[in-house]
Amino acid sequence: MDTYTIYRVEDSKGNGPFTKISQTEQQRNILLHHVADYTVHPLAPHDCGYRNASDIPFCMVCGCESLDILKHWFPTPDVITVLEELEMKINVYVVESSDVRVSKSGLQVMFSSNDGVIVDELPISALAA
Repeated sequence: MDTYTIYRVEDSKGNGPFTKISQTEQQRNILLHHVADYTVHPLAPHDCGYRNASDIPFCMVCGCESLDILKHWFPTPDVITVLEELEMKINVYVVESSDVRVSKSGLQVMFSSNDGVIVDELPISALAA
């Protein structure tokens, strides 16, 4: 069985930082400022081969194949501070290869969090290391 190890920033309920409803406008602006250039941070649906966001199965989420790639998405101390304020953590999943959609850019993958097994949890501060 081939598997992927995937690093994902999420809260205790599995919500990623870009879907967290409780964030303030200032927190959201800080997060989005760093991913506004789609040539550097491509939108996941298109990057992972979906034609439209509506084509994505309900429980698909984004992650990265390494901590170094994850740092690309959350590169600065102000972003890390926001993630800490939102009580985010880095969950490390193992997912069967057949359940993973790898992006064209190599910067992200999509997978069903229901199909993954969390094997480790890292603090958000690991993004600063």
